[in-house]
Amino acid sequence: MKKSIAFLALLMLVILSCSDENTNVTESNSEVPAKKAITNEDKLNGWVNVGKLENDRIVFTANKKNLINSLNDNLLMGKEAYVNEVTIERIKDFYYLLFSGEKIRVTFYVQLSDDGVTLRAAAKTSCSTSDPGCLQEELGCIPQYSDTPAGQSGIGTCTECSNGGTCTKMVSGDTQINP
Repeated sequence: MKKSIAFLALLMLVILSCSDENTNVTESNSEVPAKKAITNEDKLNGWVNVGKLENDRIVFTANKKNLINSLNDNLLMGKEAYVNEVTIERIKDFYYLLFSGEKIRVTFYVQLSDDGVTLRAAAKTSCSTSDPGCLQEELGCIPQYSDTPAGQSGIGTCTECSNGGTCTKMVSGDTQINP
């Protein structure tokens, strides 16, 4: 119980200490301008392109190493529980970006874009758990949006763990992950 309280306190400290003044973004003008403009607008709205559907199969398009490193740097800095794997999963007709480590799981809601191909993560809101029982649950501690628009920062809830374990909703003014 003390570990959970300490984890939550440290997590809140990290969230509260994040600010735009510490963000260093370097952009190259060598990319196609129209594509870059769409990417920047999506990121401002909290969406990050992470994959696509090809013949009804999920294909990762984002750099997994960059996603993992950015989550570890932005949210889990200084904690012993780091993520080392990321997948896109389809669970009951919804998509999720699941980060996992030995002692933690962090989940983001993923939406299929209007084009019917691109998978975009709602990167300003996540749900995380370090509860051993909840880590094993498919539907425990994942973002849930009963209202529309799904994925809007701060809106929605995290599903409960069936064992009553702790699940923490994290909301940020900037994206918590970078591809």
